[in-house]
Amino acid sequence: MCAYLFLRAARLLREPGMAGLIATNTIAQGDTREVGLNALAARGMAPVRAVPSMKWPGEANLEVAEIWFRRGPWSGHYVLGGEQVAGITSQLTRPGRTAGKPHRLAANADKSFQGSIVLGLGFTMPPEDAQALIKRDKRNRDVLFPYLGGTARARATPTTPSFQSSSRSPRATARRPRASASMAKGRGSPSCGSSTRTAPGTRSRWPT
Repeated sequence: MCAYLFLRAARLLREPGMAGLIATNTIAQGDTREVGLNALAARGMAPVRAVPSMKWPGEANLEVAEIWFRRGPWSGHYVLGGEQVAGITSQLTRPGRTAGKPHRLAANADKSFQGSIVLGLGFTMPPEDAQALIKRDKRNRDVLFPYLGGTARARATPTTPSFQSSSRSPRATARRPRASASMAKGRGSPSCGSSTRTAPGTRSRWPT
């Protein structure tokens, strides 16, 4: 929505003209940046003044960005975060030696994993419920998977293996962190809450 408002404001601007808007600081990140600030820069309307990130002065716990951009030639100073700079990129940073869209480094492929995005606790269940479903019908093992949240994982220690421990250690002790089974409907039976890759060396099925 923020990106759309920036594009709409740019369309309404006369030449010469300037607009200043407040947006969440994600306006300069990812897809939002590509469809918003990148598109403006391609039309010659790069930011001339910006505050990349600041706390919202109200009660909301929010980080916002302040951005001014101009339609038409600009001969004034560029100001980023209160400092005069040579220019401002669509990422709300100083220009570097290279320009353009950043690309993923192939050398970093398969080094990290986001994990499952369950999109609500309604797609999870306690381990004992999952085990009961598996006991009722062995086929449920194909669609019920261990799910461990970041908090539980951070509390785990080498002496407290979890459901995502190495497959070389199939036995999990009673001291392991409490996990949930990820489940959603699909093709008439429960299925995994989201489609994700499993990191090498991690358990991908409920223990039997």
